[in-house]
Amino acid sequence: MHQWLDTLSDRVMPSHTAVLVVDIQNDFCHPDGYVGKKFGVDAVANEALAARNQSLTSQARALGATIIWVKAIYDPEYLSAPMLSKGGSISDEPRCYEDSWGAEFYSVEPAEEDIIIVKHRYSAFCGTNLDAMLQSRSIKTTVITGVTTNICVDSTLRDAFNLGYYVVIPEDCVAANDISLHKATLKNVELLLGDVTTSQELLKMWR
Repeated sequence: MHQWLDTLSDRVMPSHTAVLVVDIQNDFCHPDGYVGKKFGVDAVANEALAARNQSLTSQARALGATIIWVKAIYDPEYLSAPMLSKGGSISDEPRCYEDSWGAEFYSVEPAEEDIIIVKHRYSAFCGTNLDAMLQSRSIKTTVITGVTTNICVDSTLRDAFNLGYYVVIPEDCVAANDISLHKATLKNVELLLGDVTTSQELLKMWR
């Protein structure tokens, strides 16, 4: 029997909500990381993004939500051939190698009771026990944040939706270098996949 949660405030009740923070790591967000050196990043914007995620997770945790930090580890031996050719590390351009500075979290700090999921694909659900963890905690809703909106956040939210979780995206807690692709993902969520809101609206509902 399906349990319908008709309003956003019902859907984001902390007791059945998990906040999934995707890939806020040095190689994706820091000016000296892989993306920063290759394409450039807006360091001020990324610091603000990290701060909003830290605030959101702190308050969600205090209210009883499950907090999950997703970390990409992209050493070549963990990746598929397609991943290596399109989105993974190659020998002269390492990114998010295990135990490297680039793989460390960027300007956010998980609490001791939080969960850390390591992934080797764009989606946090692919090849991990994330779904089982959520089910064991009777999670109904995933609030998904982090980077990059149109790649790892998008892949994760689609898998969450297809696995039967409500999907909520606070638009000020996700980011991408390409604003048009960022907006396209948010539009797809609004149309077919879930709810787009802001961290302030979420916090207001939780209060």
